[in-house]
Amino acid sequence: MNTFVKLLLSLTVLLAVSAAVLGENISVVLPNGTAWRGDTTEQVTVTYKDGSEVTGFVTRSADLYIVLRIGEGPDDELFLPLSELVSVASGNTPSSPTEESTEGTSETSGDTASDSPGNSEAQAGTPGENAEGLEGVFYLPLRDKPYGGSVGDAIRVEEVRQIIAQADKEGPGQTIVLDIESGGGSVIEAIRICETIQAAKDRHTFVAWPGYAISAAAYASLACDRIVFKSTGRLGAITMHSNGQPVSDEMERRWTTMLEHTLEESGQSPYWAKAMVKNAGFLSYVKDPVTGECEHFNQFQGVPGEIILSTYAENCVVNWETAVDSCLAYGRADSKEELAEILDLPSWNELGTGQELYDDWHDSLIRCKEDLRKTKAELGRLGEYNRLTQIKKEIDIYKRWLRWWKNAPNGCFGTIPMEKDLKKMIEALELERRNMAGRP
Repeated sequence: MNTFVKLLLSLTVLLAVSAAVLGENISVVLPNGTAWRGDTTEQVTVTYKDGSEVTGFVTRSADLYIVLRIGEGPDDELFLPLSELVSVASGNTPSSPTEESTEGTSETSGDTASDSPGNSEAQAGTPGENAEGLEGVFYLPLRDKPYGGSVGDAIRVEEVRQIIAQADKEGPGQTIVLDIESGGGSVIEAIRICETIQAAKDRHTFVAWPGYAISAAAYASLACDRIVFKSTGRLGAITMHSNGQPVSDEMERRWTTMLEHTLEESGQSPYWAKAMVKNAGFLSYVKDPVTGECEHFNQFQGVPGEIILSTYAENCVVNWETAVDSCLAYGRADSKEELAEILDLPSWNELGTGQELYDDWHDSLIRCKEDLRKTKAELGRLGEYNRLTQIKKEIDIYKRWLRWWKNAPNGCFGTIPMEKDLKKMIEALELERRNMAGRP
């Protein structure tokens, strides 16, 4: 090997290593005015308003949230709302982080090789057909009933990722139907779902099939390529609050801007955003009687045929008739067979295991919530035991909670202490038990 080739190879290796070690520059600006600047390889400690902390690596900073990587697995990332944070501070930078840990990308950009449009397996097959050549749809319920819950626990991004991965295996051009029924929930989870959909829209078509889709559920619906209402459907009121309290005007402005971008990407008028987020948003439209196309306005025009959807005194919520007439929705369907007809399919042919994904997660969520309720009640009755027995029972309960953090994390947030806090609590109890037993 000549000297020039050796030099070229050395330089290539050096550049690759440098890219992995240096990471990407990133900055975080919190609502209280404090800021952090660093890169994706810097370990940071994030502090919540309640004083709790979490440590990891900031891989993305957006208007309303940051993404924090806390481990090496594909699901070891947290979406943290800026409104709940008070500080981000640098900690010790670990040596030689892996390439995966320095990519600086959001978790919604794809979790496994099967999520990538360039994956060889995902390129096989005929668009819209499975391996047997049958045209069909990948169906996924996103409902908080009859199980209870909301967007963020009953409805979460993990199932959306899995149904996309199943569609990828059949090749590009699949149709993914999201059956949405929810009164709302976590803004951050809705953003995660929306960005996951947007990342896969270049290879699949997403159809929202909303019934009662309010707030965060409406936002997820608007991220899809098409919306087909049910007769009972209601969609809108995409308001934002923090623990029941109104958010700042600046936070609301950022939320509105994000929704505007989502609407534009889905081929909708951005004027829907302010009308659905605030009472102060006016919205009207005029429909061309020949082409059926709609033109929307954010101020009253006074032109013939103008229909007002939302005034300055109301928060916009539409039913199926209004949604279809105003060009927000593609049609109405009350059964899967009717939906197949709307989508120009010969019949309803369900592909994938979306219903099973939905049922499995809700079964885990129900068991999680019930066990947390029982173990919390058990903790309240420990006063009748001696201290050694109390310690043993507390440790057993906290270890059960750690298992729930692993198996059903969405059911644990805001309900029990974080994993790292539970581990510290267990360590303190183990130390107390050893001291009481007289062991070193």
